[in-house]
Amino acid sequence: MDEKLLKIWLSEKSSVSPAKKAMLIDYFGSAKALYEAGCEAYKNIGELSKSAVISLCDKSLGHAKKIISDCSALGIRILTDEDEDFPETLSFLSSPVLVLYARGRIPHWEEILSVAVVGTRRASEYGRVVTERISGELAEAGVTIISGMAAGIDSYALQSALRVGGSVIAVMGCGLDTAYPVQNSRLMDEIVTEGCALSEYPPYTPPSKQNFPERNRIISGLSDGVLAVEAPAKSGALITANYARETGKPLFAVPGNIFAQMSKGTNNLIKSGANAVTCVQDILDAYPIRSKNLTPVQRKPKITEKDEIRNVTDTRIDGLSGNEKKVAMLLFEKDMHIEEICARSGLTIPELNAVLPLLEIEGIISKLPGSRYRYLAKEK
Repeated sequence: MDEKLLKIWLSEKSSVSPAKKAMLIDYFGSAKALYEAGCEAYKNIGELSKSAVISLCDKSLGHAKKIISDCSALGIRILTDEDEDFPETLSFLSSPVLVLYARGRIPHWEEILSVAVVGTRRASEYGRVVTERISGELAEAGVTIISGMAAGIDSYALQSALRVGGSVIAVMGCGLDTAYPVQNSRLMDEIVTEGCALSEYPPYTPPSKQNFPERNRIISGLSDGVLAVEAPAKSGALITANYARETGKPLFAVPGNIFAQMSKGTNNLIKSGANAVTCVQDILDAYPIRSKNLTPVQRKPKITEKDEIRNVTDTRIDGLSGNEKKVAMLLFEKDMHIEEICARSGLTIPELNAVLPLLEIEGIISKLPGSRYRYLAKEK
């Protein structure tokens, strides 16, 4: 009988923990031997609960066969430790992964340097700008960015890596048949085209609350280090960070405002020994040999200021000074918070406080609530 089918059968026994599933396969020698064992054999294993024994005594393979059929129809690959593409590190977790579902391009695990970027769903503007800067620069350097595709820090990390043409891996807490959250549908499409999406859960599994802590062990297990950007004192991101600490992987954290609730978790990580990160080099320095062997992303040909102005079909920009022109062209792309304008323009906040009011007076931009700014189209 097919081992993969039987591992799917076992993986769907919710009353048996991941750690006990791996223990059972070791105990019996294979998923086939476990499946063929009788109820008495299960009862003799003292570590199994009554509900686990009852579940294992159900030998029906209908659900497992349907999962295989669904995956085939949806273009989802099913991986177990017998497959070459299965990440070996997931077999050695304290709660090993039995079955992994995948969409997209699976990397050669032994060849990549990967960093998990995690943080709160309710990121501040500071958290967003820092995430985009560090994740984008790591990706440009050739580092694979791993995250969970949740709203907030996770999504910013993956989006910024994709924006520069970098490699990404998203680990989901639900089935791969749909994006979660729904607003990340476009991001999901990009990920499975340019990188890969992984999940321990078969298609049509909803994003239940208990799935996400389990998902976090996979994020940590796949990565060579974990970067926490912004997280309150109690956060799912800290679960991922703790998994990294328990397995001896480098743990990084971005310092935050000591008065901000969203930075309490990351600041506490630094106090307890995590590496403080203020630039990408702080992370690359933790991998002195491997980082030298990375292949940087090929940058697109640089667009000159003259080219950008030509693309911005608004003659008002022609008469602006250097800094005013720089800010106007940034805002022409999208609305931005003053901190993002600062990060992307290279101008200081005092310099922006001199430039932005002038652009407002000239009717080129308008100030929005929350220190955000918008480019105003030229009236016809």
